[in-house]
Amino acid sequence: MKKINIYISLLAILFLAGCDYNEEHFSGYDSNLVTDVVAYSGEYTGEYPDEGYFTDRTSLTTAVDKMLKGIYLYNDKNSTAKVSILYGETTPGFSLPKEDYSLKAEDYDSMGKGAGQPGEHDYFDASMDINGYLIDFVAKKYASLKEGDIVTLYYLFNEADGKKETLTTSFKKEAYGWDKTELNSFIASYYYTLIADDYKEMGNGTNEPGEKNYFTSAMNIDGYLGSFLRMQYPYAIAEKTAVVVYNYLEKGAVITKTSVYEFDGTNWNSYDPYAPIMTVTTKIADMKYDGSNWSLNLLIGGSVEVTIKKDELLYLVEWVKNNKYAYWVDDLNEFYYGSAAKWGEVNNNYTNWKANDPNNEYASLSDDQLQALMDKRISEGFASHVLPALYSDPNPELSYDVSYNVYRGNRAGWNIVSFMYDKDKKVFYEIAAPAKRR
Repeated sequence: MKKINIYISLLAILFLAGCDYNEEHFSGYDSNLVTDVVAYSGEYTGEYPDEGYFTDRTSLTTAVDKMLKGIYLYNDKNSTAKVSILYGETTPGFSLPKEDYSLKAEDYDSMGKGAGQPGEHDYFDASMDINGYLIDFVAKKYASLKEGDIVTLYYLFNEADGKKETLTTSFKKEAYGWDKTELNSFIASYYYTLIADDYKEMGNGTNEPGEKNYFTSAMNIDGYLGSFLRMQYPYAIAEKTAVVVYNYLEKGAVITKTSVYEFDGTNWNSYDPYAPIMTVTTKIADMKYDGSNWSLNLLIGGSVEVTIKKDELLYLVEWVKNNKYAYWVDDLNEFYYGSAAKWGEVNNNYTNWKANDPNNEYASLSDDQLQALMDKRISEGFASHVLPALYSDPNPELSYDVSYNVYRGNRAGWNIVSFMYDKDKKVFYEIAAPAKRR
């Protein structure tokens, strides 16, 4: 019994002595944490704002930083992450001119009623100088507008087959006069002006449109006009639009008002073509870690996954054979980029590289220095030779995430490096350095 107690006591003493030894000879030993450079790829799993998507980069960065810190408690500077996330962007609606105007019969008449003139039939056709007529018209009607103002005119055009359609042209007032300009103008699928019979069909009882052939603020105008449009255009398809001109009682006077509607496939709904449009898409938040926080590097439209195998590595072997022959080993291997095409791998074996060192540039390098050179070379090889061979028309809005399997080296296994395409320079460029894929 005493022997057992003695053995236990000795073990306890050795254990305590061991703890003291570590602390004494390796200061901070017990508190040192193993860290690593990581390359994360996945979906956002944190909380979204009430809208269900992010609309600004600041709040997105804060949220993704929180999520990644929850996943990686300890990681090194230069870690990267690509996080799929919902992001809303506002784009302008249709442009609104200073003035817009639909030509009436008397306007066509004012341009001439003789043979071949607009007033002859109250429309334009291909034989007429339409821009000339319209510029003269707008210069007289809108002489008081200032330089830079835009006027949009709607007019009837007679096609060769006799079909008439409403067209639009915009004009901008310049210092020298009026000139045609491009404007993202709204053009409805249908234009309709209510007549007396239309009001009657909506009801001619007390406080109904047909009572006095106008609408008032007490009436459900959108309801009446939505029902009217369903009957007027029974074969309309979704996303068709309609402009309705009607009479409206305002402050004791009957005025003309216009409302715009869009068909959703079932109903005609009130529609504002000039309102900003919110478009929500899945973006890729490209994040980088600075040692303390994750920050947003790029917000990318999406990503393309590229996996490097034998065929892709053969592009590098062939290039080295033709341009860096001293580094070429055979039709499957080279030691400028490190291609080992037979196995579909990138060879990062330091011993192999130093044994195939025609210019004596590897021999004096430490393992870390050699690894840095390997990373730089392989990234350049993918950007200059592999990706251009794979993608003849690359999308500059996307990230090209290249995964490759590494043999030996300090990051043996699957690695990833990411690129984007500069359409002006026509080159791929690195946006995330090679790192271990997690």
